[in-house]
Amino acid sequence: MNSPDLEYEQTLASPSERNHNVEAQITQQLQLLKDQVKSVNDKLQTNVKILNEKQTENRHLKELLSKLEVSIGCKGNTQATETTLTTETVCTSCKSCKTF
Repeated sequence: MNSPDLEYEQTLASPSERNHNVEAQITQQLQLLKDQVKSVNDKLQTNVKILNEKQTENRHLKELLSKLEVSIGCKGNTQATETTLTTETVCTSCKSCKTF
């Protein structure tokens, strides 16, 4: 928002001065937007890096889970799946082992 004094000064300014003032304001706002875009882009790059690390970690954990299911004798689907425990301490991926 322009202050009343600035608006008054601009009414007294020549057209070229007004154009220059508007150009300066646009340039300033453009620089602010560029800075904001850079900040968002930096955060996005950081989040993508974290996501990739988490996905790699998740794949590794699924592989370990699959190996664990095989080693404890789970029958049926031994592919890495989300395993949750029931109140009877039976893993929900195979419903047969009671080692949890």
